[in-house]
Amino acid sequence: MKKLLLILLIVFFFAVGMFSYFAKTIENNNITKIQTDTQKFGKIEHSVYAEGTVLPTNSFPFRAEKDVTVERVFVDLYSHVSVGDEILKYTDGTVIKAETDGYISELFTADGSRAYENDILFSISDPEAELTVRVTVPISEANYFNENSNAFIEVVKNNEEEIKTAKLNATIKNYEVAGDNVIVDCVFENDTEILIGYTAGVKLGSFSEVYGTIVPTYALTSNGDGSYTLFTAIEVDGTNGQRYGVRKHTVSVLESNDSQAAIDMGVPSGYYIVVYSSRPLSDNQIVGLGY
Repeated sequence: MKKLLLILLIVFFFAVGMFSYFAKTIENNNITKIQTDTQKFGKIEHSVYAEGTVLPTNSFPFRAEKDVTVERVFVDLYSHVSVGDEILKYTDGTVIKAETDGYISELFTADGSRAYENDILFSISDPEAELTVRVTVPISEANYFNENSNAFIEVVKNNEEEIKTAKLNATIKNYEVAGDNVIVDCVFENDTEILIGYTAGVKLGSFSEVYGTIVPTYALTSNGDGSYTLFTAIEVDGTNGQRYGVRKHTVSVLESNDSQAAIDMGVPSGYYIVVYSSRPLSDNQIVGLGY
């Protein structure tokens, strides 16, 4: 009888041990699969709220357990963050850190609208200055242009109530399709501050009637060789609802008769350039989807 009980105990503990082993193996395999699935999406993007924002319980993106107020923001729009970098601090002392490597894809103001503190600002201090900027858009990425599309540039002013056409402060100096890119040279005149942006669609008489509108949020970084990299956030009404992404274009300062003319980051004046094309956006043109 004792031998039987001993054998049963041995079998029992052996069974428990094997169950634990296989359960752990399955768990590890699941973790590996999740990590692999995450990695295949490439760049991870984060959304961040500005100082003074009150985030309701379980609000995106941090799923707070209670209503919190953002006390401090440690990042800028489109800045890179690594695992462990501080992103936000709440008034209760909680510090939010990045859980993945990635880029800050959106900033929101306290009222929930997108923040534009880091928009691209082309500032020409001399009223007599003329600054020519070349914008190169890869057709392979965006397909906004082709040989038959009717593309043009205009300046619009965005006030709080509506978007309407303002005085034309920029003119096209040159427009050409070069290989896989379309190149547009813009001339900025007078004492003005202009932001570069664009939208895709057919112009039907008003801005609101253009489809495939790109969200006017921007970031600009110097490449150190006289050219700049322009990042634009896009919003596409795809088959799965609203989807966001980031595109990258090259912006070069070609010439200026004002040696002090500079491209600076700053508070925008409300002007930005809209480039129209006869080709709409589609899902397969989205680059760098976030979550």
